Amino acid sequence: MNIVLLFACLSLHAQTPTDNVKINPEIQYQTMEGWGSSLCWWANMVGKWDDAKIDAIVNMITAQDKLNMNIFRYNIGGGDDPAHADGHMVTGKGKRAEMPGFKASAESDYDWSADAPQRKIMLKIKEKRPDAVFEAFSNSAPYWMTYSGCSAGNDPASADNLKPEYYDQFCDYLIEVCKHYKEVYGIEFKTLEPFNESTSSYWGYKGSQEGCHFDVASQIKVLRILSEKLKASGLKTVISASDETSVGASINVLNAYKATPDIIDLLGQFNTHTYSGTNSERIQLRELVKTIKKPFWMSETGPSGGSGLASNLGLAQKLFDDLRHMRPQAWIDWQLMEEWNDTWCLIRCNFASQEYNIIKNYYVRMQVTRFIKQGYKIIDTNHENVLAAINPEGTEMVAVLLNTSGSEKTFALDLSLFGHRDDKAKVYRTTATDNCRLLSSIPIDGKILNYTLSDQSMVTLILPVVLANYADYAVTRGITFEDGKSEQFSGEGNSLIVKKNDQRDGLNNSEYALTVAGKRDQPVVFTLEKPFYTSERARYFHMMMRMSDITHQGEIDPQSLVWKDYVMDLGTDTRLTKITLGSTYDSCVIWLDNLCINAKKEERAITELSPVLDFETTDGIPTYTLINKKDSAFSAQIVDNPDYAGLNAMGHLFQYTLPPFSSFGSVNDTMRLHLDSPLRVTDNTRYLHVMVKSPSTRIYFQSGDWSLRKNIPANKWVDVVADMNSFMGKVLYDLAISPYSSSAGVTVYLDNICFNNDPLARTYVDEIEANMPYLLLSRNGGNVIEVSGDQLMQSAFDATYSSPAQQWELVPSDGHYAIVSRQDDRRVTDNGSYFLALSSTLATDNSQLFDIQWLGDGYAKILSLSTGKAFDVQGASTSPGALIGLWDYGTSGNIHRQWALHKVPGFTDNQIQRTDSDSGIRFFAANGQLQVYANETLQLVEIYKPDGTLLKKVQNASDAVSVQLPDGLYILRAATLTQEQRAKILIEQ
Repeated sequence: MNIVLLFACLSLHAQTPTDNVKINPEIQYQTMEGWGSSLCWWANMVGKWDDAKIDAIVNMITAQDKLNMNIFRYNIGGGDDPAHADGHMVTGKGKRAEMPGFKASAESDYDWSADAPQRKIMLKIKEKRPDAVFEAFSNSAPYWMTYSGCSAGNDPASADNLKPEYYDQFCDYLIEVCKHYKEVYGIEFKTLEPFNESTSSYWGYKGSQEGCHFDVASQIKVLRILSEKLKASGLKTVISASDETSVGASINVLNAYKATPDIIDLLGQFNTHTYSGTNSERIQLRELVKTIKKPFWMSETGPSGGSGLASNLGLAQKLFDDLRHMRPQAWIDWQLMEEWNDTWCLIRCNFASQEYNIIKNYYVRMQVTRFIKQGYKIIDTNHENVLAAINPEGTEMVAVLLNTSGSEKTFALDLSLFGHRDDKAKVYRTTATDNCRLLSSIPIDGKILNYTLSDQSMVTLILPVVLANYADYAVTRGITFEDGKSEQFSGEGNSLIVKKNDQRDGLNNSEYALTVAGKRDQPVVFTLEKPFYTSERARYFHMMMRMSDITHQGEIDPQSLVWKDYVMDLGTDTRLTKITLGSTYDSCVIWLDNLCINAKKEERAITELSPVLDFETTDGIPTYTLINKKDSAFSAQIVDNPDYAGLNAMGHLFQYTLPPFSSFGSVNDTMRLHLDSPLRVTDNTRYLHVMVKSPSTRIYFQSGDWSLRKNIPANKWVDVVADMNSFMGKVLYDLAISPYSSSAGVTVYLDNICFNNDPLARTYVDEIEANMPYLLLSRNGGNVIEVSGDQLMQSAFDATYSSPAQQWELVPSDGHYAIVSRQDDRRVTDNGSYFLALSSTLATDNSQLFDIQWLGDGYAKILSLSTGKAFDVQGASTSPGALIGLWDYGTSGNIHRQWALHKVPGFTDNQIQRTDSDSGIRFFAANGQLQVYANETLQLVEIYKPDGTLLKKVQNASDAVSVQLPDGLYILRAATLTQEQRAKILIEQ
């Protein structure tokens, strides 16, 4: 999704180190179902208060200009042994923890008068928020169903407490409570959760609250019984599980559920708590939940320590981590109201005296829940302290910034993926003295937003935006006329007819094109589907055109008679509704085809240089079009890689679903990938490589009169190689790819498509090639290692592969390797501290040598020869900016110490020529491409033939220049403000 806007510089403090942040609205994650809290235990006490106070509290919780909470978890109490009243629970957690049950014994009737206070709060919430969502959950079965006779747990606490002979009655008990609330009060619970942190060993006899241990086998038995009874109840309520206390425990339980064939189908939702968990575990759980395709809630959490504002902000960081890495649709607090402290609640109170006051944690939570509203989508940011979302209409973006440190922190929000909007942004701030305070609005008039947060603070920016969802525009995918339609074109006095293309041996090979028979001053109007806002990612209008039947007094341009790509720069920040085209000829027939808007300013032309379609680049809008056998176009999407393991560890890939037809396998039942520019098949581009993962076991390729079928393993990344020898010398315009399947809806992933002279399939990297640039990608989230001053850090990788700071050469030395930066030739060094360093001095010991030990699945551990310790991401972080150090390679949990080594696309064996010097300007040549790097801005790059003829001049560039050149010898000159370097270099494929 693209949004059009422009941003201002805010509160700039030049002396404060700046964190660079990119917000990308085109990468969208979960849609927020909402925010909320458990009603247990505070509602058990507050429900006894005066109505006026209850109303005020419910308003503070649910009002859209307050906490804006809409999800509440109602606790179906088990009820403890009456002999324990005012005993162990009151001593431990207070009277509020003694939750009443509805059934005193197996023989007794249900007492529906029980639990009046919690019920009163729930009904008040329903009255205030008719859209409220309720979940029913159980901490323990009634005491009389348990081994211990106590609803706090068993002795020992690690043992199940619910007797198996009561499994049926326990399920009946939960369902009867749910039915009662629907029939009497009109509240139908969305979900029913029968467990609470049940594999943990917290719940012991005469403990401080209700709790019940269930091992996984017991959970599975209960779920089977509950599912059958729930289906027969007439309720729409579905089962949620398993509410484990930590992310790691949830991973274990969900894996066990998946290993039992029928259990996943019994669930309507998966819940977890996040009292503990690393970001690596959050990602693992996210990927697991993806496989079961169920709604996902973070249903309970609380602070991890500390006190006061620092603890509140620490919990906000947990919220950020949960939403950014784990991606649940709901995030739910444990306690809203509490006595004695200001960390486990948002409103502090005295239950007995009915006194209360809002505390800092309330405003910290409000900074998120008030502004990221229900239905908003979380969008991509590359920083752990920035959370961003966009509303469903695409008219508002919210960015929440967090500073948990003890000093100022400046964020530079890179919003270059956005366009222009003259307006103002609202700013709300919470600090030690501000409580979600509205500050002066900020004029939006710049593309880099620099904002400095004071220590221990949060800021929320509400930004008006204009939606330009490029995925909804046919013109960004490429408009052809294969379907015979031309509704977007009109022209008074013109005849517009779709005809067969009678000149298909040049740049354009489409079967059909649009003909316009018109005269001078009779324009043709191309009308977009809806208003379109241009940006750097969508500014160039490409139109494939040729002419025939020309009547003109002057000389006719021969190029106008053949297919040519005409490019129009629409600029940025432009609102388009239509594009008008005209002719200067007295009369003619204009042929139009393959129109698109993207970021490529060069004309499309037949090339002999293979494209590398890796779907990582962000310099243009994807224009890939899919066509099925009925010739109806449909678009697929570029998505996060759901499987970092194995052959393909890149961050994004191309996903499409086979269309709903009854039979598959023919090359006509296919998706068709259009190349930006036609490719001529030569010896250098003879072999087609397609990285694919599919449930299919066969895949078909077809282009023109060439086709091929290949067998592939199912559900595994594999590089499929197709020999196009029979197509030699011909031009490839598009590529049809058709996995075989006997049913519709099969999801296929494609990545890293290229053409080269290598007949061997790409496999796991298990040997290092000299003179090759590599990316070192962490298994812990897919970030790459990048130079950061004198240290190494992980970063989101540069999808254009043009950053030498992210490229490394592995120089062999007696079976080991020196790891050398392509940016400045410094070597990675183990200097004895945790953090790895970079040094320009060649060491005489082993501190700059490393072992690379392959793990058998495409990943390796990189070990210091000096200390034996492994490359390690600090704090197991998945966020850019984390430094890289050395740590012992443990026996488990090493995902953040495992690395994929990927050759930089575009390079082939031993193709790097180096002409380095001490001047700081470096030249590299590989695979027909010249690259020039400097340690400051390149003011001038000149390329000459050996006879002195100037071929190309590049002025006022960045610190890197890349130029594609034909084979040959060249003289190079490059200069910065302070230095100049000349070199002679040979370019060859």
